[in-house]
Amino acid sequence: MQRKLTRFSEAMESINTFDFDPLKLSNTLQRDNVFTMTVYQMITSLPKVNSDINVNTDKLISFLTTIAAGYRKSVEYHNDLHGCDVA
Repeated sequence: MQRKLTRFSEAMESINTFDFDPLKLSNTLQRDNVFTMTVYQMITSLPKVNSDINVNTDKLISFLTTIAAGYRKSVEYHNDLHGCDVA
């Protein structure tokens, strides 16, 4: 369990860098959570979002979950993890 927490922490530290690897994160988390958690973190870490815009967290998570559900996970390349990677 400690190893999983370490890998999760390392992946999340690199989330706003070119080194971020959603595939690595999907090995630590359930795949269904990777897109939502990653894009949520990216959006909420933007300075203007935190200081100027009152983001409804529940609505944002619901919106991102709906987007993630629309991806076909059986597609080898253009899938939820690819969408997360290019975000």
